Amino acid sequence: MSALEKDPTPAKLYRSTISSDLSLPDVLKQLPDGTEPVAFVHGLREARFAVVKRAELFDEQGNALAIDQIYEAVIFTCDWELRWQRNGDSGQAAVIAEKEQTWAGKAETEENVRVIKQCYVLWGQVNVDQTQVGWLALSAARIGKLWVPEHVVEQTDAKDSKGEKRQLCRIRAVEYAQRQDSGNYAVIAQRFVGAAGGGKPKSFIQ
Repeated sequence: MSALEKDPTPAKLYRSTISSDLSLPDVLKQLPDGTEPVAFVHGLREARFAVVKRAELFDEQGNALAIDQIYEAVIFTCDWELRWQRNGDSGQAAVIAEKEQTWAGKAETEENVRVIKQCYVLWGQVNVDQTQVGWLALSAARIGKLWVPEHVVEQTDAKDSKGEKRQLCRIRAVEYAQRQDSGNYAVIAQRFVGAAGGGKPKSFIQ
């Protein structure tokens, strides 16, 4: 019997398609009040983390990002994840969660879904010489610098091939697997949840 079959508490997965014709600014306006999600966005020149506040995206210095340069965004809290993908001047937005999100509209449900906890190490090591309140700077050869909101990652120590100590960051995610007609389990969705326990953001955007 597999570990998935032994799991006594299968979950229910909610999927909502907010719209297939919605701009990113309009998507940000629909996010529930009282949350300050984190976003990972792909732009024309870079991919980076940002924080969401007042229906805008902000970088580590508190500067608003140029939303018209973004073509894909993953926005998440510990409870839900929204994915938006540009299609011309607008785009498609969809939400997945383990609890119904009324702000996201009518949801389709997947029953008897098994939850697989995952953890991904982010590329680069923590650069202790560069700091911004509430953010960590990761850097590595050939890829430059990546700023990460501190409250959504966990720091961990590791040794490289030379035995030298490196400080890394990892982010938690969950995969949802469902049993197929063949009897095998297949992953049908994934979402980021941030650090263990969800974390609380520091006031780095006033």
